[in-house]
Amino acid sequence: MDVQQQHRKINMVVNGSGSGMVRAQCTRANGGTKWYQSTIEASHGSNSHYDCENNTTYDHALAGYGIDL
Repeated sequence: MDVQQQHRKINMVVNGSGSGMVRAQCTRANGGTKWYQSTIEASHGSNSHYDCENNTTYDHALAGYGIDL
């Protein structure tokens, strides 16, 4: 599994067996945060990602991330 954070985006690639999905904690300009779950399940070389920058309200920063296996 390879996890990369790029600016306000989190990306996970599953290199071997198994599968997973990423979660992103996005922030708004006033400091509020909200968790979002990717709808893409990664397995066998595919990726799962979430980009806070494309979120219209919580688009200020990526505060944290998680991986559901």
